[in-house]
Amino acid sequence: MVWPIWSIISPTPQIQPLILLPIQSNLQQHVFSQITYLSGLRPDDYYNDEDIMKWISDQQELNFKLGQKYMYSNSGYWLLGQIVQKVSGMSLSDFAQQKIFTPLNMSGTRFVDNNNLLVQNRATVHFPNRSSSYQQINSMMEHTGNGGVYATVNDLKKWNNEYYKRKILKEDFWKIMTTKGVLNSGDTISYAKGLIFSKYRGLKTIDHSRRAPGYSSNIVHFPNQRFIVIRLSNTSDINASEMCHKIADIFLEGSFYKTKESNFLAFDKLAKLETEELKKFVGSYWSLKNNISRRVVLTEDTLYYERSRRRIHALLPINPFKFKMTGTPEGMDMLVHFSNKDNTTNMKFIENGKEVDKWERFQTVQYSPEELGIYKKKVGNWKQRNRCEAEHKLSLHT
Repeated sequence: MVWPIWSIISPTPQIQPLILLPIQSNLQQHVFSQITYLSGLRPDDYYNDEDIMKWISDQQELNFKLGQKYMYSNSGYWLLGQIVQKVSGMSLSDFAQQKIFTPLNMSGTRFVDNNNLLVQNRATVHFPNRSSSYQQINSMMEHTGNGGVYATVNDLKKWNNEYYKRKILKEDFWKIMTTKGVLNSGDTISYAKGLIFSKYRGLKTIDHSRRAPGYSSNIVHFPNQRFIVIRLSNTSDINASEMCHKIADIFLEGSFYKTKESNFLAFDKLAKLETEELKKFVGSYWSLKNNISRRVVLTEDTLYYERSRRRIHALLPINPFKFKMTGTPEGMDMLVHFSNKDNTTNMKFIENGKEVDKWERFQTVQYSPEELGIYKKKVGNWKQRNRCEAEHKLSLHT
C-alpha cells in the first residue's frame, strides 16, 4: 500500500518531493529490490535504510530525463519517506501515527520499522516455492516509505471514507492527491499521487495495488457508486486486482455499461494455423516501453503469453499475424500483432483499439557450467552488519 505521507509536509525551495513520485521520477526503478535479488538475498533476509541509500547512491545513471515518461519507482517512495523523517524530525512510523492513523481512528494500522515489534493479529505470510507449494516467511523488513504498512480491512474503509468526509485530511490534501501527472510532452497520465485513475467496464475507478514478499493487496474504489473493494492477501502469488474486479462484477452488475459485441472476437471467427506457423513466434520478448521481458511459448498447438510460471494467457489466432489474448479483465479487448522487420520478430499489444506496448524478440544465450564459472566471486553478505563475506555459486539448471 502506498501512503501519501509526503503531501502533509510543506515543500521548500531546497526540497521538492513531487519530482520523486513515479509520474516524473527517473530514478532507477525498484533499485534496492533488484539489488537484493542479484545479491542472493532471500525474501526473509535483513537489510536496512543504510543499505538502501548506498545502493541508490551507487547508481551511475538515470532511466530517462526528468518528466520524459512514467515509470513506477519504489526507490522514489522510499526517498520520500526519508525526506519526511528529515523535515519532521520524527520517524515515518510516528509521523503517520500522529498525522493520519490516530486522527482517523485507524487503531489497527501502522508503519512497522522494527521487525521485533509484536503486531496484534498479524497474518502469517507465505511465499510460493519451486516445488509448486508454499513456505512461510519471517519478514525482516524494516524500511518504510515504499511499503511497510500493516492494516486491517476495517481501517482501510475508514481511510476511504475520508475521501468523502474530508474532516481530517482537507480539500487541499485531496486536490494534490488526485492531480494526475503531466509529462514534458503535455500528455496527462493516469497516475496521480499514489492513486491510479482508470475505468473498469465503463465505470471510473481509483486504485493502487501493492506486492511484497508474502503479501499482495489492492483497493479498487468506484467513486461515483461510493463502492470499494479491499483485497488483502498473505501470499504474493494472488492476483489481488483480478479478484477485486470479480467481486465488483457481482455487486455492481447493474451499473456497468454494456460493451459493444463488435469489440470482441467471437470464437467461430478464429483462424486455424499449422504448428509450424505458430513456432515462428515462440521466444523471449523485450518491452520497449516497460523494460521487462516476457516469453511466448507453444504448448499443444496453442501459443501462450507467459508473464510468469503461474500467469499465462492463451493467444488465439485471428489471422496468421494477429491473435486474441484470453484471460484479460472483462471489458479489456487485447489483441497481439506479430511482424517481422530486419529479420527481427516484433510484437505489438492493442488494448481496446489503442496501441499500448511494443516488444522485440531477443535471442537468449546458453552457457555451459564452465563458462558460468568465470562469474563466480565473493560478494558482500548484506544480511550481516559487518559485511562478512559469503561465496555465491552460479550453476546451470536444465
